[in-house]
Amino acid sequence: MKNKKFVIILLILVFVTSLTANISAAEMSLEEAIKNFVQNSSQLENARRDTKASEIDVQTSKKGLAPEVTLQSSYTRLGEAPLSPSKYLFQGVPTGQPGTLVGEMVPIEFKEQPQDNYSTTLTINKPLYLGGQVKNGTKLSNKAVQLNELKYEQTLNNNLNSVIQAYFNVLIKEGILEIQRNSLKLVENHLENVQKNYEAGLVVKSDVNEVKIEVNKTKQSILTAENDLKIAKKRLADLLEIENTDFTLKQPDIPEVEKDLQTQLDKAYQNKFELKSLEINQEMKNINKEMEDNLYKPSFFLRGNYSFEGNSLDFNDGNFTITLSGSVTLYDGNKSELNQKKIELEKENLENNEKQIKRNIETEIMQALYKIDENKQSLEIDKSNEEQAQENYQQAVKRFDNGVGTSLDVLRAETNLNQIRISKNQTHYQYIMSLYNLMHKTGTLNKYFEDVIQNEIK
Repeated sequence: MKNKKFVIILLILVFVTSLTANISAAEMSLEEAIKNFVQNSSQLENARRDTKASEIDVQTSKKGLAPEVTLQSSYTRLGEAPLSPSKYLFQGVPTGQPGTLVGEMVPIEFKEQPQDNYSTTLTINKPLYLGGQVKNGTKLSNKAVQLNELKYEQTLNNNLNSVIQAYFNVLIKEGILEIQRNSLKLVENHLENVQKNYEAGLVVKSDVNEVKIEVNKTKQSILTAENDLKIAKKRLADLLEIENTDFTLKQPDIPEVEKDLQTQLDKAYQNKFELKSLEINQEMKNINKEMEDNLYKPSFFLRGNYSFEGNSLDFNDGNFTITLSGSVTLYDGNKSELNQKKIELEKENLENNEKQIKRNIETEIMQALYKIDENKQSLEIDKSNEEQAQENYQQAVKRFDNGVGTSLDVLRAETNLNQIRISKNQTHYQYIMSLYNLMHKTGTLNKYFEDVIQNEIK
């Protein structure tokens, strides 16, 4: 009975362990990696908060014509009750003229006054018209919202590109590790053959030693590749802001992109964040110029005031006043005109910046397209080289087995095959990366992964 329970417990442990291993080593697609990034990114969260903060500024600017209500109140307690005269006595002396006296009223009795004093003032100040400054201030705040939304899109686009690069870097390192492990199998198989030939007296001891050295070198390369893969996974996990690095990556789809220069330039001009930012800044300069023009428009305010002062809190016997006031700037020392000249200069700078940005965009798009073509051709060359290197390796092994080739020939052929496979592995992923890089340069990565992003934001 005890043995049966032990077997059941053991089976449960085996099942749980295998389930945990499957969970921890789950495959992750590129879309899932981006999903994790959108869910967890603190940079995106900060950018969203900046947008929300600017939206609050819009609400604040709309309150420019809202009334302001101020209440001031004070209470004073005197140490001693003040005295005020209650009865007077006239003390006079004759002036020398019949029937006239000169003198003064002298207080002879006093009455205590209250020691408490209350003072309260309620003021309401309502702007009626501020020369259009509130309306323009709201416009500027809305433009700031647009800039922060643009900043969020740019942050998303740049970080998506970083995630993609880190994702493919892991795939490259995984490929290198697999190639090195396969290389170790080939060298170890060759070592067995060389040892058999040595025991048969067909080769010398140095041949055996050379192959053993190559085995050790390959083991060192595997150790380096394993560490490189761990670091690559850690960097990807850091970008995704996840703790677990025990994952494998799925092979991504190869995106389809148009390789026509003008088509890609049109996309870049339409979506590039730098150009959109310049456009918004131009609009903000126009609003600032209008605000300078409005400085000479009149402003009107309505002010109401109610005040009370006494020895008790009684608001029935207060004073109320209402004032309608207006003001207009007649002369500001020429500051407004100077500010307008400054705004015009800044607008000209923005126009020059736009021209330079477009030139830079054209260079970047051309470079991205050339890189795609270069990687594609390099991949075809690597595929051809791999076929030839594979054939050379097989011939070298065959010649060695037939006693007409040397062990060194086999090692050289294997090393060459290994290097070409590593090059092909890197070029394959670099080609796909260059396709995504083109979308990054045109500012369309966000749109390519739009479905994944929108689902996570919701």
